[in-house]
Amino acid sequence: MLHACAVKYVKDQNLLNEYIGCMMQHNVEGLEEAGQACAAKVGGEDFKVDWPGISKCSENSQGGTLLANYGDDTHSLKPSVTFIPTVQLNGSQQKQNVLLKDLTRAVCDSFEEPKPDTCLNM
Repeated sequence: MLHACAVKYVKDQNLLNEYIGCMMQHNVEGLEEAGQACAAKVGGEDFKVDWPGISKCSENSQGGTLLANYGDDTHSLKPSVTFIPTVQLNGSQQKQNVLLKDLTRAVCDSFEEPKPDTCLNM
């Protein structure tokens, strides 16, 4: 639920990725503890993680609803998900080993020409 609430409350995608990545690295400490510590750790002056908002969301029906919606999305995938995490790119779950090892490269490879500048410098 913490991750589902973070997706709702952290609007900057780079910050969200950094935050959830931090939580996944520190989840042995406990989810609440990792969530709060990572909220303080990531971001900067312009982008901050709203830990009180995420925490409150995860403790009420809003968090449950968000998580249920993500579960419904997962169960509706064709073909069915066989392991977590599964990445879907442009409606395809093919090449999971590539998607999980280098998502940026996989996304860049999916673009037709002209590719974004970020992809040209890889």
